Amino acid sequence: MAGSAKLDLIQAQTATTGVLVEGATDGVAQVAGYFGETIRYVSGGSSSGSTSVAANLASTINAPASGQYGNAITADIPAGNYIAFVQGTWVQNTAVWLAPDLSLGISTTSGNNSSGLNTGETVAITTVAAGTAFMAQCLCFPLRLTALTTYYVKYRVSAYSLGTPQWQGVLTTIRLF
Repeated sequence: MAGSAKLDLIQAQTATTGVLVEGATDGVAQVAGYFGETIRYVSGGSSSGSTSVAANLASTINAPASGQYGNAITADIPAGNYIAFVQGTWVQNTAVWLAPDLSLGISTTSGNNSSGLNTGETVAITTVAAGTAFMAQCLCFPLRLTALTTYYVKYRVSAYSLGTPQWQGVLTTIRLF
């Protein structure tokens, strides 16, 4: 690599599993199944996700009824070890917040329930002050999956009236092994 200031490929084999760890520094999306593979799942998008940011933009979706949980994102995540991030923005829209708590979490259980949501681990709860038009929330957590697993990003507004608040967000997984 004499005279080259750029490392195009890093390869190593783990001692215990023999799994090939490969990373690139060329800005191209990593190959599926390799260290660094990034998959984005977005509100209003497909459950299979995408490695392309441009082709996989989040849509704004309406919040479920006041006090109800909804599935903001459905993600079919392949087996592997990941670091996962959920980030989203609440928009008051035409709603009136009634001393609400905004919940954002992730669970393997679908529907209007809090099953699998543990405060401080898999759910973030933020109280919104009167007059707040926008609120951002995020979560970061590890995932260790032995098989393809469906996760649901859950969202909830504890109390609102008149209009319907909206949410827009993304679940990003980055493969560690």
